[in-house]
Amino acid sequence: MRFLIISIVLVTCVLYPGLRAHSGQQQIYYDNDPPAETRGIAGIAAVNKASPALFAQAVTGTTAVPQNTTANLPNPSDEYNHIESIGFEVQQGMGIVSIGTASSVQYERLTDEDRKVTLKIMDVILADKFQVSRDVSDFDSPINFISSFRDPIKPNDVILVIELKEDDVPVEIGQNGNVVTLNFGETREQLKMQAEKGEVEVAVKPEDLYAFDFRLTSIPGATKTYKGQLVSFDFKDADIRDVLRIISDISGLNMIISRNVAGTVTLKLTNVPWDQALDVILEDAGLGAFIDGNVLRVAPLGTLQARQKAVKKAAETSEELEPLITKQVFVNYANAEELIPLVDPLLSDRGELRVDIRTNSLLINDTGVRVAQIENLVGDLDTRTPQVLIESRIVQATLNFARDLGIQWGFDYTASAATGNPTGATFPSSVAIGGSTVGSPFGTTGDNFIIDLPAAAGTGAGGVLGLVLGSLTGAYDLDLRLSALESRGDGRVLSSPKVLTLENTPARIEQGVSIPFLSVSAAGTQTQFVDATLSLEVTPQVTNDDRILMLIVVTDNRPDTALTGAGGQPSIRRNEATTQVLAGDGETIVIGGIFTRSVDETDSSIPWFSRLPLLGWLFQRSATVDLRRELLIFITPRIVR
Repeated sequence: MRFLIISIVLVTCVLYPGLRAHSGQQQIYYDNDPPAETRGIAGIAAVNKASPALFAQAVTGTTAVPQNTTANLPNPSDEYNHIESIGFEVQQGMGIVSIGTASSVQYERLTDEDRKVTLKIMDVILADKFQVSRDVSDFDSPINFISSFRDPIKPNDVILVIELKEDDVPVEIGQNGNVVTLNFGETREQLKMQAEKGEVEVAVKPEDLYAFDFRLTSIPGATKTYKGQLVSFDFKDADIRDVLRIISDISGLNMIISRNVAGTVTLKLTNVPWDQALDVILEDAGLGAFIDGNVLRVAPLGTLQARQKAVKKAAETSEELEPLITKQVFVNYANAEELIPLVDPLLSDRGELRVDIRTNSLLINDTGVRVAQIENLVGDLDTRTPQVLIESRIVQATLNFARDLGIQWGFDYTASAATGNPTGATFPSSVAIGGSTVGSPFGTTGDNFIIDLPAAAGTGAGGVLGLVLGSLTGAYDLDLRLSALESRGDGRVLSSPKVLTLENTPARIEQGVSIPFLSVSAAGTQTQFVDATLSLEVTPQVTNDDRILMLIVVTDNRPDTALTGAGGQPSIRRNEATTQVLAGDGETIVIGGIFTRSVDETDSSIPWFSRLPLLGWLFQRSATVDLRRELLIFITPRIVR
């Protein structure tokens, strides 16, 4: 509620402005006794000191301040403490507001809000002529307006509101006798001394500079970017100082032009940014410029460069005279020895840096400014090293398929007296036709198949169907066997190693067996062990955007008993992957995969007969083997917080 009433009073005060500060005037104005030549500007009538009970009417132009606001207030006389003057002064960029009272007062600084500093002075009378709002924005100070008025809740208290041009302005409030002083900002000499001592940062960033700033040319890699309002100029032999003043009005910046700036300029520019136009004019005239707060300073380029060198040299000279201090800086997470190359460039010529390995700390002996800079850098570098949990999944899948179709058949025919069908001839007196095998005794035809192409069927695998046809006398015999085999196999192996490690620290986890192998040489028989292991080796690095860069080595080597060596040792099936990847926190990615497929189709047959239509299958065997293997490796990193 109080702020609402204050705001209403402020609006009322603005309607009756008291003091109007004009550009270029750096003087103190006291409302009770302004200089004669500034009475019209200040708009404050002189106090009739002979009759302090009477209040002079404050006038600004033709607007008068009403006098009926003091009907219930006592007259400001010696028996009451009252405000005698409200003054404003500028000293080298610092704005100074002073309030003179009849006697010392008590004051309280209220809560600041929106670039406004509010001071409450208790138990003091404020005359009507002081209840005004003063516009001092034209002065080179951080202050825009100074407003004073009675507290609407307690009229014997006075509220003073100072509206600032920018945020974070240093404010000092003090009282010396009967004068309360408020200092806003710092003088240029104070800023220069702070810069020389290193208390303020002299270096600037390229993006903070205008394109015409002469300091931009000394920054490596900086480029000019024009961002001003588009303007058009057409001048012929115009005074360069007048042209610069026009640009000052367009840009809204205050401008100080050095007395050494002179000459004329002829130019015609259409729809160019005002900062580019200024850059062209300065470059053509051999001038330089830079922004100091909201003030644009223009001077010959050589003058500005010499000033910059002088400030730098003064800072170096001042540092040589400063006393040295010693401070111990403890390092919590990093290795103190590893920080030396990073902080050593910050030492002065007299500085010294040592490491205490026992306490993991740095001993710094240098000036106070240098020690503070090193301490801040160590604080930025000495951060907790993040831990990363890396989980790997190795998936192996196999698919086996085999099909084998075979046939066996044969017949025997015997013509002899024993079978009841003799030939009736002396030679041949008997005839025998049937299947035979290579290597059988001469003159025999044993019980063998003519077509012998069976499938690899056996106990627990496949099936066989037989058909036997024969005569009563045994002269004819026909035997037929069909064999078939089909098998399918589907296998999966899942391995999931995990390991936790610090950033930039290699970690390895391994599990498996060592298989002995015998080797014979001139030195004798030796036993060597070959590892068949599942292992994960990784080195993580966490980026600023919470992503993890990893160098990964994954192996999954297993014994394979299906393939053995001469001594019966199993072979080792190797599955390995080595890579470097970038993944998000908790993201699962596939770092590699291998897919193999082996298909074997085998046909065993009797030439020509196997190609007979419809009957070719009686003279052939077909076998098909399809073997598939697939390997996939997944990685999931997680930052442990």
